[in-house]
Amino acid sequence: MLISVDWGTTNARAWLLDDAGEVRLRASSKAGMGGLSQDEFPAALEALVGAWRADHPDVPVLLSGMVGAKGGWAEAGYVGCPFDANVLAEGLVEVAPGVRIVPGAKTLRTAGTQPVRDVMRGEEVQILGALAQEDDLTQLSLPGTHSKWVALSRGRALDFTTYMTGELFSLLAEESILSRSVGEPAATAFGTAFEDGVEVGRTTPVTSAIFGVRTRDVVGGLPARQNRAFLSGVLIGHEVANAVSAAPFTKIGLCGQGSLVALYARALKVLDADVVKIDVEAATLRGHRAVASAAGLLESGS
Repeated sequence: MLISVDWGTTNARAWLLDDAGEVRLRASSKAGMGGLSQDEFPAALEALVGAWRADHPDVPVLLSGMVGAKGGWAEAGYVGCPFDANVLAEGLVEVAPGVRIVPGAKTLRTAGTQPVRDVMRGEEVQILGALAQEDDLTQLSLPGTHSKWVALSRGRALDFTTYMTGELFSLLAEESILSRSVGEPAATAFGTAFEDGVEVGRTTPVTSAIFGVRTRDVVGGLPARQNRAFLSGVLIGHEVANAVSAAPFTKIGLCGQGSLVALYARALKVLDADVVKIDVEAATLRGHRAVASAAGLLESGS
């Protein structure tokens, strides 16, 4: 058995897994890392999964996400690339009896003569879970506020790149001059203006392409809702085109929130990529089990 906890900045989610990896119980809390001082984490964990631990005192607890960042329960550090379950297992940090935090991951590459550093925290277990489902993936996209693109080979993450696409979209749509030209978020799916934006974003310098949102409004007179879709397409199209051009691909995984995964799948369709969608919760749990197994926790039960 295993208690798996994904502990982010704003909330925490927990699962009690049986010996086969099936979910027996779920719990969630608004006690995210961002609202807790270091000495408040033990009580927050007790409130979240204390009843489970009382019933199963020998079951290991594995935490991932911002709980292991600077300012979290304890800084778990970062492992380098390439990494797999064994590398992450070696970097586990025990913060209480039977409670361990998975480290994040880092990479370093060179652009011209300058070092380019990148980090992730929380996504590393999702990568392992994605590979457990689809071991022939060559790339994995994790869409989000700060999207990750990961190069994969033989069950390992070789390298990764972060794109601040989600945050940039929010800033442009809400704080920039473009906010006057885009509509409010709506429940209905983006229309074909999204694909139009993808095409422009992947073929035009991005700082020029995004100004097209303004001209679609003041010159073209196009509806604000369409312009919002176009802006999303420009940014995602730019990201996707850069990510897939960085390395040859044969099969790309998409793992994230459902509506975002759908948009990225539409953008990748333009490039004729072979795409497989991967459930983010299932990937997190498979990744936790892979790390726990590599650390010998599932066998020992402690």
